[in-house]
Amino acid sequence: MFRFVSIFVTFYLTLLLFSYSYSQSDYHNSNIYFEQISNPKEKVDSIISFLENPYNQSIANYLDLIELAFAISDKNDYHFGKVKSMLLLGNYFYKDSNLKMAMEYVQKSLKLSENLDYKTETAYAYNLLGLIFLDLNDYENSSKYLFKSLKIFEKLTDENGLATIYGNIGKYNLTLNNLEKAKYYFYTSTFYAQKSNNLIELKKQYNNLGIIYSDLQIIDSAIFFINKAMEINKKINDKKGIALNLMNIGVIKLRENNLEETLPLFKEALTMFKELDDSLQISKIYLNIGYYYYFVKDLPKSIKYLDSCYNISFTSKQFEILGNCSWLLKTIYLSQNDTVKAYKYLETENIALDSIYRNKNQTIIDNYEIQYIYEKKEYELIIKQKTTKIVLISIILVSILGIIILYSLLSRNKIKSKLVKLQKDKLESELNLKNKEISIIILALIKKKELIAEITKKMLNLYKSMKNDESKNYILSIVNDLKLIDNNDMLDEFSIRFNEIHAGFYEKLYKKFPNLTQNELKLCAYLRLNMSTKEISNITNQSTATIDQARYRLRKKLQLPPNENLSIFLILSQKVCKVS
Repeated sequence: MFRFVSIFVTFYLTLLLFSYSYSQSDYHNSNIYFEQISNPKEKVDSIISFLENPYNQSIANYLDLIELAFAISDKNDYHFGKVKSMLLLGNYFYKDSNLKMAMEYVQKSLKLSENLDYKTETAYAYNLLGLIFLDLNDYENSSKYLFKSLKIFEKLTDENGLATIYGNIGKYNLTLNNLEKAKYYFYTSTFYAQKSNNLIELKKQYNNLGIIYSDLQIIDSAIFFINKAMEINKKINDKKGIALNLMNIGVIKLRENNLEETLPLFKEALTMFKELDDSLQISKIYLNIGYYYYFVKDLPKSIKYLDSCYNISFTSKQFEILGNCSWLLKTIYLSQNDTVKAYKYLETENIALDSIYRNKNQTIIDNYEIQYIYEKKEYELIIKQKTTKIVLISIILVSILGIIILYSLLSRNKIKSKLVKLQKDKLESELNLKNKEISIIILALIKKKELIAEITKKMLNLYKSMKNDESKNYILSIVNDLKLIDNNDMLDEFSIRFNEIHAGFYEKLYKKFPNLTQNELKLCAYLRLNMSTKEISNITNQSTATIDQARYRLRKKLQLPPNENLSIFLILSQKVCKVS
């Protein structure tokens, strides 16, 4: 009875005191209010109700309040408060990407809530476990706990819980690239979010639907749902959410070559991110603006924004953004024949890729440790439950010892196999880096061919102007030697290395356009590198008129409208900065 009275009182006080987002002074006032509550259980319920409000989760000292609620609950043996505060701690550390601490608290909360038969709290604990295992790439356990959570929420007919769990099952399917299933669960989540007026969950699912329709190339639907999410963000005054929506729409417009609408969206988002002092998003928007000016061939402005992106991402160690930024700067300077600067950004790109690789490996190792801890605690719990039922202590000890030895052997073999896989991944990553370097070298060889052709031309002019037969014969022998240089092997090497670097480029293109010939696929590769008609002519020993005719036929087969740039179409198929 006390629990329901306490919840009612807490709800009423929450309506009076905590119906809007809190600034630092609001937090101070609420903290004074909590100190005035003498009953420990009422104080815990008030703190938890305040912290569960999504609009209050960004206040200062949020963690201090959770720990205060847990400490009071623990001291007064208030089990419901302990379960709720441990769930809040688990969610806090999950959002902070501290999966080890998140796993620890959710396990404790789940154990206590199951023992006390707290159905709702058990469902939320299963939900959080599912998300943690999803981040650990343990899809089997993730699916198991998410659907256990769904089963409980369905029995309780908890609309808020159903909105949350359907959204997270959608996230699970989106991670596995099951777009149709993900779309179904996101739509179902929006249905329950609308019924419960859960604006936070609703805008999240609108944004997720926008991402799915963008991946499916259904652009009108993608923009429609992102705009729906933006309407909610404006309603709740979430400036960061609005800025992210603007940037996502800008990226979609850029992919569609709708360049007139792209830049204003990016600049409006940039202004908002600067007001929020969000360096991560500022560097992303600088990168996207750099791509915009690259596609409209305003290279000085592109370099200006890419330099800003480079400086921020380099300082803040945002390696994925730094790698993309360095790649585009390298590409631009190569097109300007500035090999010194191109090499500088190639080095930075390699450093970024190496750092991403190291961080990825460290994350994998950390994830294995978290899974090991989880399995160990689950194992210990099973053993503890068994000890209450077994009478003969000697049999228990023998069983425990045997299981521990077997578990240790299996764990050692598992870790060994995973370390072998890590080494294999490292070698593959190093191979990819070397292939990219070879790509640069091959382009340099192409320039070398042009140089040889120019030298040959000059030598022939000199040959015509000379009168001495001996000198003319000597020059003629040099010209013949130059003509013996065969670049066919170089072009074959180019095709091999291109396919290694841009894995699947030919296959995807041919799958979508099966009527393309081998020569047309090679032409697509040259255009993918943003090479001009003259450069392609020099490589293939064909006239520029022949290349132009080939480009015309290729455009018809790719079904491109007259105003769409062929090179940009092929570049955009793989190289636009994605945000979420």
